[in-house]
Amino acid sequence: MDAKKSPQQRADMLIKAMSFDQKLHMTTFSEPQWFAHYGTAGHVDAIPELCIPEINMSDAGSGVVGLQQGTTVFPSGIAQAAMWDPAMAGKFGKALGEEALAKGINVMLGPGMDMARIATNGRNFEYMGEDPFLGGQTVTQAIRGIQRNPVLAEAKHYVLNDQEYNRNTVDITVDDRTLHEIYLAPFEAAVKQGHVGSIMCSYNLAFGHHVCESKQLLDGILRGQWGFDGFVTSDWGATHSTAPSANAGLDLEMHAAPPHYFGTALGDAIKSNQVAMARLDGIVKHIFVPMFRYGLFNHPPVSQPDAYLNQADIPAHRALAREISQQSTVLLKNKDNLLPLDNGSGRKIAVIGNAANPAGASGASGGGGSSHGTGLPSPVSPLEGIQGLAQTHGDTVVYTPGTASADAQAAASQADIAIVVIADTESEGGDRTTLDANPGLCASLLCEGSGEDENALVQTVAAANPNTVVVIDAGAPISMPWLGSVKSVLDAWFPGVENGNAIANLIYGVANPSGHLPQTFPKALADMPTKTPTSTPG
Repeated sequence: MDAKKSPQQRADMLIKAMSFDQKLHMTTFSEPQWFAHYGTAGHVDAIPELCIPEINMSDAGSGVVGLQQGTTVFPSGIAQAAMWDPAMAGKFGKALGEEALAKGINVMLGPGMDMARIATNGRNFEYMGEDPFLGGQTVTQAIRGIQRNPVLAEAKHYVLNDQEYNRNTVDITVDDRTLHEIYLAPFEAAVKQGHVGSIMCSYNLAFGHHVCESKQLLDGILRGQWGFDGFVTSDWGATHSTAPSANAGLDLEMHAAPPHYFGTALGDAIKSNQVAMARLDGIVKHIFVPMFRYGLFNHPPVSQPDAYLNQADIPAHRALAREISQQSTVLLKNKDNLLPLDNGSGRKIAVIGNAANPAGASGASGGGGSSHGTGLPSPVSPLEGIQGLAQTHGDTVVYTPGTASADAQAAASQADIAIVVIADTESEGGDRTTLDANPGLCASLLCEGSGEDENALVQTVAAANPNTVVVIDAGAPISMPWLGSVKSVLDAWFPGVENGNAIANLIYGVANPSGHLPQTFPKALADMPTKTPTSTPG
């Protein structure tokens, strides 16, 4: 516990004091697992007699989410990249680490940095787009911000995990130059510049081996080429073996349920000489060194259930979430300078679309899966935000969800300006099969598209009102067959909890939409260089 000693010295001293079983304990997850432990994604129980704190993990790239409550849901990873402002990503990371600490979390499972090589990847919204340099610089600052607190970042998903379709069985092969210059580059920046404490190995296979048992990718590149001295965690259920994984460089297995491949099973492999005892000491040292380096031993997490009940979403973090959303929103079109609406008053403004109302905004403010927040606190809807600012300008707001074409046409034709809010539902576990926006609703970690025709809605409104503004809530490229028929288009990505306040500020000129696209928008799937699977994701 002497902080004057180096992390390596402290780790060596601790390892010498540990029993064989205590070392094995550090290599695998503790029960109860996967959100049953106070809403955390996973944990490793503390060893109080050695002052080893509990390791508590949470998802990640848009906030302390999963089944947590009282935390700030920030704009998603693609929005953070769209700012083209790594310093702002650093502010986000610092706030994220502060909220993690308040919630008893000391390992944040992010940021995500897989490449957007397939426009329909269901998790593109979590990542930083298609440019490896931009992505690397953005995640570097986010990692540094997180680790300014006694909280570790965990870069994911290492590596070549660029689709959800068959993500557990697909085997990815690329040439060496492409591997290093495109796919590995953000992870290299995370290690060498961000000094990330942990890395998560991915579900997929690469070059014929599961990544979590690839000696080439783990011990070879991570440790041999880059000098990474932190620990490698498996994605949940991505461990498939004991000795092959341990000997390749995996340190900590995480699952949604048993079996355990590490822990007691690793002990058996050591006793049968399949894994060297020195490898176990190396595993534990990989875990302890970043924990000592970033203060996890000297600042143990808040105990439960107090941590779960803490309200970490302070006003300063809400303001930061709003600023990030404003700076990441991209103004794709603005014919005749229709926006901003800062001059004039007494106008009738029609707000149209399910994604604009509070229920719709709950699904349109973020993506689905492990990075989805519980909705507590609920996001501000575009309708609520626009209504608030419209009052200060003497404007009147009328609203219709637009599910009936006649309602959308009537509201638009009687308004001076029509604002259509459309959304796309994107989630972990499956890829999109189309570029067309498909709105939906999210319940806990699961999101389901509604099948509503957003393109038809925009076309109906545009035909009824020449002053039509389209606001897009989506984490990836969408088709825009109506682009020539509308005057203004704002791409707000998945904007987080301050959704409506940010978009209202942009529409009325309180803030400037200063984002840039970090990903190419193809007009059609046929324009993509890769084929998109059309069968049911598995």
